[in-house]
Amino acid sequence: MSAKLRILYLANGSASTSSRQQVFSSFPSLSFTVNLGVMLSFTVVSNDATLIRTASRSVTMFISAVPIPHVQITTTKRKIPFSGTLRLTADASSASISPTLPGRLLYNWSYVGEWNRANGSTSLVVPASRIGSGLIMFTVEVKDPYYGVKASTSIEVEIVRPPLINSLVVWPNNGTAFTTIFSARCSAVSFQIPLHYAYRYRMHGATRDTQLTSHLLSNVLLTTLPVGNFTIVAEVMDSLGGVSSESSGNIESNPIATGVINSESPEVSIDYQCNSTKSVILQLRTIVASSNAVAEVRSMLGLNATM
Repeated sequence: MSAKLRILYLANGSASTSSRQQVFSSFPSLSFTVNLGVMLSFTVVSNDATLIRTASRSVTMFISAVPIPHVQITTTKRKIPFSGTLRLTADASSASISPTLPGRLLYNWSYVGEWNRANGSTSLVVPASRIGSGLIMFTVEVKDPYYGVKASTSIEVEIVRPPLINSLVVWPNNGTAFTTIFSARCSAVSFQIPLHYAYRYRMHGATRDTQLTSHLLSNVLLTTLPVGNFTIVAEVMDSLGGVSSESSGNIESNPIATGVINSESPEVSIDYQCNSTKSVILQLRTIVASSNAVAEVRSMLGLNATM
């Protein structure tokens, strides 16, 4: 059995005079020029002794270029804090006028020389702290497994370090509960200004912190504390939302030196101090009154004259 192949080229919509016939012992593998219309006529001849049978079939094809994907990366932020999460999305489509590409596109992401092994994912979501800081180049490579072609594109994203805290000073380191004014001052620097400061205290043995102030522009805290041992925690946030924190040493807040009062309420403490002051004043008045009485008695007895 042999096959005769007759090829009629159709260039730019008109029939070309180029044609040829070839005889193959099996089905041939052919190659053609891109952007060329081709009509193929296949005739199969079977020679069985003196009986000859033939069958013909024609098909018209348009040879087009392999569609290379067009890919781009989108992101909502080109600058993210070190404590944030990087989110990149790749969008790939065919550059050809043909319908959608057969087969599934595969995506492969790279950054700082490291490749993400999650092929097929259109998105890259990774904690920024895992990557590092600075201006980082991210690349996505898109592969069409059907045609075996690839396309890639890159984007730069800046990962910013959080504020650098130079110092946290708390004074005094011990005092009286609800009476002593403790001051805290935090010093920090960052290129992402303005900076906002928040303070909280952590009682030794407690399971959670107690917030003293929210994020404010002022870096100074003035506060009283209840009875106990504490650590003052300062938190600094930059304009991107990057956060750093620093803790002080041990701060002692002692109870008021009296056995009468045993309360952590500032109102009770103030009332007690007022009552104590009134008591002292009454005692002084009693002393003064007694002194005046003694002076009158001495005057009546004429002791002052002899003195």
